[in-house]
Amino acid sequence: MGSIGASAGNALAESFNAALKREVLQDSKTFKNQLLCRRDVFRWCT
Repeated sequence: MGSIGASAGNALAESFNAALKREVLQDSKTFKNQLLCRRDVFRWCT
């Protein structure tokens, strides 16, 4: 990670978010409820 506002740090966060959305949500736009969201994201991260 570089200094505050460095594009390299932002690129890493954007890549993580894109992978999470692609693999967990798949073709959905939202989760059905907050509990399912937390469970699926936690399962994906472990």
